[in-house]
Amino acid sequence: MSVIMKCFFKYMPMIFLLNLFSACNTKNSGSAPSMTTDLPSTTAPAPASPLTKEQEMAALIQEFKTTYSASFTFLTDFKPAIYMNSGGGSTTTVGVCEVYSDGSKQVHFNQEWWPTAASLAKKILVFHELGHCFFNRAHDTRLYSGARPYSIMYPNIDPVVTYFDSYTNYYITELQNPIALNTIQYPITFSTTADGLCSEN
Repeated sequence: MSVIMKCFFKYMPMIFLLNLFSACNTKNSGSAPSMTTDLPSTTAPAPASPLTKEQEMAALIQEFKTTYSASFTFLTDFKPAIYMNSGGGSTTTVGVCEVYSDGSKQVHFNQEWWPTAASLAKKILVFHELGHCFFNRAHDTRLYSGARPYSIMYPNIDPVVTYFDSYTNYYITELQNPIALNTIQYPITFSTTADGLCSEN
Protein backbone atom coordinates (compact mmCIF):
# COMPACT_ATOMS: atom_id res chain seq x y z
CA MET A 1 0.00 0.00 0.00
CA SER A 2 1.34 3.35 -0.91
CA VAL A 3 2.33 5.95 1.64
CA ILE A 4 -0.41 8.27 0.39
CA MET A 5 -3.14 5.67 1.03
CA LYS A 6 -1.76 4.96 4.50
CA CYS A 7 -1.90 8.64 5.36
CA PHE A 8 -5.41 8.88 3.97
CA PHE A 9 -6.70 6.03 6.13
CA LYS A 10 -4.75 7.27 9.12
CA TYR A 11 -6.35 10.72 9.03
CA MET A 12 -9.77 9.72 7.66
CA PRO A 13 -11.54 9.62 11.06
CA MET A 14 -10.36 13.16 11.74
CA ILE A 15 -11.63 14.38 8.33
CA PHE A 16 -14.97 12.67 8.94
CA LEU A 17 -15.37 14.39 12.31
CA LEU A 18 -14.50 17.78 10.82
CA ASN A 19 -17.08 17.32 8.07
CA LEU A 20 -19.70 16.27 10.63
CA PHE A 21 -18.92 19.28 12.79
CA SER A 22 -19.18 21.68 9.86
CA ALA A 23 -22.48 20.08 8.79
CA CYS A 24 -23.92 20.65 12.28
CA ASN A 25 -22.76 24.23 12.17
CA THR A 26 -24.53 24.72 8.85
CA LYS A 27 -27.81 23.51 10.32
CA ASN A 28 -27.45 25.75 13.38
CA SER A 29 -26.72 28.83 11.32
CA GLY A 30 -30.21 28.86 9.80
CA SER A 31 -32.89 31.42 10.69
CA ALA A 32 -34.81 29.53 13.38
CA PRO A 33 -37.42 31.70 15.20
CA SER A 34 -36.13 33.42 18.27
CA MET A 35 -37.54 32.05 21.51
CA THR A 36 -37.81 35.52 23.02
CA THR A 37 -40.20 36.71 20.31
CA ASP A 38 -42.52 33.75 20.94
CA LEU A 39 -42.90 34.42 24.69
CA PRO A 40 -45.21 37.04 26.20
CA SER A 41 -43.54 40.23 27.31
CA THR A 42 -42.57 40.40 30.96
CA THR A 43 -42.12 44.16 30.89
CA ALA A 44 -44.45 45.85 33.40
CA PRO A 45 -46.79 48.48 31.91
CA ALA A 46 -45.94 52.06 32.67
CA PRO A 47 -47.80 53.30 35.77
CA ALA A 48 -50.80 55.51 35.04
CA SER A 49 -50.26 59.18 35.62
CA PRO A 50 -51.99 60.44 38.77
CA LEU A 51 -55.12 62.46 38.19
CA THR A 52 -54.95 66.20 38.59
CA LYS A 53 -57.09 67.76 41.31
CA GLU A 54 -59.42 69.07 38.61
CA GLN A 55 -59.86 65.55 37.19
CA GLU A 56 -60.49 64.13 40.66
CA MET A 57 -63.09 66.80 41.38
CA ALA A 58 -64.79 66.27 38.00
CA ALA A 59 -64.97 62.50 38.61
CA LEU A 60 -66.56 62.99 42.05
CA ILE A 61 -69.07 65.50 40.69
CA GLN A 62 -69.97 63.01 37.97
CA GLU A 63 -70.39 60.32 40.64
CA PHE A 64 -72.80 62.64 42.50
CA LYS A 65 -74.75 63.31 39.29
CA THR A 66 -74.95 59.60 38.50
CA THR A 67 -75.94 58.63 42.06
CA TYR A 68 -78.78 61.15 42.23
CA SER A 69 -79.64 61.52 38.52
CA ALA A 70 -78.71 65.16 39.06
CA SER A 71 -78.17 67.82 36.43
CA PHE A 72 -76.62 71.22 37.10
CA THR A 73 -74.18 73.62 35.51
CA PHE A 74 -73.07 75.90 38.33
CA LEU A 75 -69.40 76.69 38.71
CA THR A 76 -67.21 74.26 40.68
CA ASP A 77 -63.56 75.15 41.15
CA PHE A 78 -60.61 75.48 43.50
CA LYS A 79 -59.73 78.56 45.53
CA PRO A 80 -56.65 79.32 47.64
CA ALA A 81 -56.89 78.86 51.39
CA ILE A 82 -56.80 82.62 51.95
CA TYR A 83 -60.05 82.94 49.98
CA MET A 84 -61.66 79.98 51.71
CA ASN A 85 -60.85 81.31 55.19
CA SER A 86 -61.73 84.94 54.49
CA GLY A 87 -64.91 84.59 56.57
CA GLY A 88 -62.86 84.21 59.74
CA GLY A 89 -63.04 81.46 62.33
CA SER A 90 -60.35 79.32 63.82
CA THR A 91 -60.77 76.28 61.57
CA THR A 92 -59.71 75.59 58.00
CA THR A 93 -62.57 75.93 55.55
CA VAL A 94 -62.23 73.17 52.96
CA GLY A 95 -65.40 73.69 50.94
CA VAL A 96 -67.94 76.42 50.28
CA CYS A 97 -71.28 76.62 48.50
CA GLU A 98 -72.14 80.21 47.58
CA VAL A 99 -75.71 81.12 46.65
CA TYR A 100 -76.43 84.56 45.17
CA SER A 101 -79.56 86.69 45.05
CA ASP A 102 -80.07 85.94 41.35
CA GLY A 103 -80.23 82.23 42.14
CA SER A 104 -76.78 81.42 40.77
CA LYS A 105 -74.52 79.13 42.77
CA GLN A 106 -70.84 78.31 43.00
CA VAL A 107 -68.92 75.58 44.79
CA HIS A 108 -65.29 76.11 45.79
CA PHE A 109 -62.78 73.68 47.27
CA ASN A 110 -59.62 74.53 49.17
CA GLN A 111 -56.76 73.95 46.73
CA GLU A 112 -54.13 73.58 49.48
CA TRP A 113 -56.18 71.07 51.46
CA TRP A 114 -57.17 68.88 48.50
CA PRO A 115 -53.77 67.26 47.76
CA THR A 116 -53.34 66.37 51.45
CA ALA A 117 -56.76 64.74 51.87
CA ALA A 118 -57.71 61.08 51.60
CA SER A 119 -59.92 60.01 48.69
CA LEU A 120 -62.90 59.34 50.97
CA ALA A 121 -62.64 62.78 52.58
CA LYS A 122 -62.69 64.38 49.12
CA LYS A 123 -65.79 62.41 48.15
CA ILE A 124 -67.63 63.34 51.32
CA LEU A 125 -66.70 66.99 50.90
CA VAL A 126 -67.94 67.07 47.29
CA PHE A 127 -71.23 65.37 48.24
CA HIS A 128 -71.58 67.70 51.26
CA GLU A 129 -71.10 70.91 49.24
CA LEU A 130 -73.40 69.68 46.48
CA GLY A 131 -75.87 68.81 49.22
CA HIS A 132 -75.92 72.54 49.98
CA CYS A 133 -76.00 73.78 46.40
CA PHE A 134 -78.09 71.09 44.68
CA PHE A 135 -80.37 69.77 47.44
CA ASN A 136 -80.51 73.10 49.32
CA ARG A 137 -79.54 71.34 52.54
CA ALA A 138 -78.36 73.32 55.55
CA HIS A 139 -75.81 72.02 58.03
CA ASP A 140 -77.14 69.32 60.33
CA THR A 141 -75.38 69.15 63.69
CA ARG A 142 -77.33 66.21 65.09
CA LEU A 143 -75.43 63.21 66.40
CA TYR A 144 -76.55 59.72 67.25
CA SER A 145 -75.85 58.69 70.84
CA GLY A 146 -72.57 57.04 69.79
CA ALA A 147 -71.34 60.36 68.30
CA ARG A 148 -72.05 59.28 64.72
CA PRO A 149 -73.21 62.25 62.62
CA TYR A 150 -76.84 62.03 61.62
CA SER A 151 -76.10 63.39 58.15
CA ILE A 152 -73.35 63.89 55.61
CA MET A 153 -74.36 67.54 56.11
CA TYR A 154 -72.59 67.61 59.47
CA PRO A 155 -70.43 70.77 59.31
CA ASN A 156 -67.15 68.95 59.96
CA ILE A 157 -66.41 66.12 57.51
CA ASP A 158 -63.94 64.21 59.72
CA PRO A 159 -66.59 62.46 61.89
CA VAL A 160 -68.52 61.50 58.75
CA VAL A 161 -65.34 60.01 57.25
CA THR A 162 -65.04 57.82 60.37
CA TYR A 163 -68.47 56.25 59.88
CA PHE A 164 -69.08 56.50 56.13
CA ASP A 165 -67.79 53.08 55.06
CA SER A 166 -70.00 51.34 57.63
CA TYR A 167 -73.09 53.43 56.78
CA THR A 168 -72.61 54.28 53.11
CA ASN A 169 -76.17 53.52 51.96
CA TYR A 170 -77.61 55.39 54.91
CA TYR A 171 -75.62 58.57 54.21
CA ILE A 172 -76.21 58.46 50.45
CA THR A 173 -79.97 58.00 50.94
CA GLU A 174 -80.27 60.52 53.76
CA LEU A 175 -78.65 63.29 51.71
CA GLN A 176 -81.42 63.15 49.14
CA ASN A 177 -84.22 62.10 51.48
CA PRO A 178 -83.63 63.39 55.00
CA ILE A 179 -84.99 60.80 57.42
CA ALA A 180 -87.51 62.09 59.91
CA LEU A 181 -86.17 62.26 63.44
CA ASN A 182 -87.38 59.32 65.51
CA THR A 183 -86.07 59.64 69.05
CA ILE A 184 -87.45 56.22 70.00
CA GLN A 185 -85.59 54.38 67.25
CA TYR A 186 -82.63 56.74 67.14
CA PRO A 187 -81.67 58.37 70.44
CA ILE A 188 -80.08 61.62 69.31
CA THR A 189 -78.23 64.44 71.05
CA PHE A 190 -77.77 67.87 69.49
CA SER A 191 -74.29 69.35 69.38
CA THR A 192 -72.73 72.51 67.98
CA THR A 193 -69.03 73.27 67.82
CA ALA A 194 -67.81 76.32 69.74
CA ASP A 195 -65.81 78.00 67.00
CA GLY A 196 -68.66 79.14 64.75
CA LEU A 197 -68.08 76.30 62.31
CA CYS A 198 -71.80 75.49 62.23
CA SER A 199 -73.02 79.01 61.57
CA GLU A 200 -74.92 79.60 58.35
CA ASN A 201 -74.12 82.88 56.58
